[in-house]
Amino acid sequence: MLQILMNEETIHLGQRLKKLQSERNFSTGELAKMLRVHTQQVSRWHTQSDMKVSVLAEICYWMEMDLDEFVFGEKG
Repeated sequence: MLQILMNEETIHLGQRLKKLQSERNFSTGELAKMLRVHTQQVSRWHTQSDMKVSVLAEICYWMEMDLDEFVFGEKG
């Protein structure tokens, strides 16, 4: 499970992905197609099972944001 502890607050990256996906109106299928993975993989990322740091850069590319903005919710 990939979580980041920051100032006693845990950031759940799967929940963050779901929120950003919803804000940008990307369906799970659309995001999976952009990232060239199965929809089941995106669903696993939502629960943070099998989420790898290496894929975050590509997610950030499609979400048009940098990694700091993805993780912390604000531009660096």
